[in-house]
Parts: sequence; C-alpha cells; structure tokens
Amino acid sequence: MSKIPRKDWNEILKRVQLVSVTPYKIHSERKGSLQALNDLDRDVDVSITGSHSLSDDGDHLLVLSAFKTKFGDEKKSFECEVVYQLLYSFDPPLEDDLRDAADRFAKVNSTFNAWPYYRHHAQMLTVELGLSPLTIPLYKPNSMKFEDRVEDKPVKPKKPVKKSSQKPQPKKAKKK
Repeated sequence: MSKIPRKDWNEILKRVQLVSVTPYKIHSERKGSLQALNDLDRDVDVSITGSHSLSDDGDHLLVLSAFKTKFGDEKKSFECEVVYQLLYSFDPPLEDDLRDAADRFAKVNSTFNAWPYYRHHAQMLTVELGLSPLTIPLYKPNSMKFEDRVEDKPVKPKKPVKKSSQKPQPKKAKKK
C-alpha cells in the first residue's frame, strides 16, 4: 500500500467522527478446570483481522475489527474472540480522490479505536467465568509508525531556546 499524502490524511481527520463501536460477534471457549486455567502462564497474544467498506456517497465507513486471544494448551485453554462493528461518518462526504486515505484510515485507526473495548471485554469475561482477570496489554504495534502510513517531508527541528538564569526585567515605560 502506498503512502498517503499528509494533506489527504489531515483532510480525513478533519471530517471524520466515530459514530459507534458495537460488538458484532462474541465467542469464548474454556477447556479445563478454573483452577488449572488460573495456574497457566498468561502470556497472551492477540491476533487482529478486519474488513471495511466505504459507502458509495463517501459519507460513512463501516469497519469490522476482529480480536482473538488464546492461552493454554490442548487440555486446558481459554479463548476469547470478539468482532466489533465500527461506524464512522464524514462531513462533508469524501470525494473519490480521498478513498485511498479512507482505506488506510480504516486499517489503522479502527484497531486503535476498538482495542480498549476488547481489553475491557476480555478482562470482564474472564472474571465473570471465575478466572483471575486477563489483562490484555496496551496496543503498541511495533511495525507501525506514523511515517509508514503518511507521506511527509522532513521537518527541521527548531533551535532550542537558551534558558537564562536571570529573571526577566520589566520593560521601562517610554517618556512622552
């Protein structure tokens, strides 16, 4: 996927609103006793998949983001999968030349927007099942940087301001 020009990215961000995040599909499965599951190592890995569709008139973007976590082995394990439906609106609607930017937005931002919901759901589900809380880590994709998704020109850093140990002196009033 090619980089999105910064002006297009900024235009998407100016127009977008998150309308809703709703669970679309919820699945959980437990194998083994609660005690056996509580004794397992909780080093979790979350797989993420998704799909999206921009309306023909460019005013709505529908995204499905799926999160799946599993820990354990063949005899004792816990699995949690939730698919969220995210609905975004654009005002004014997007023109055809912004569709690539909308595709990139859907792939990047929907995960960031749905992740807290999944963290909460996975933790609450394990507690409701009688397990110790499952803490899903913060979403920190190691391969994604802002520069990877937006075309940008390098910015020269501003010169640092020298701090003076002296207090600023009040300005003297001009005589008429």
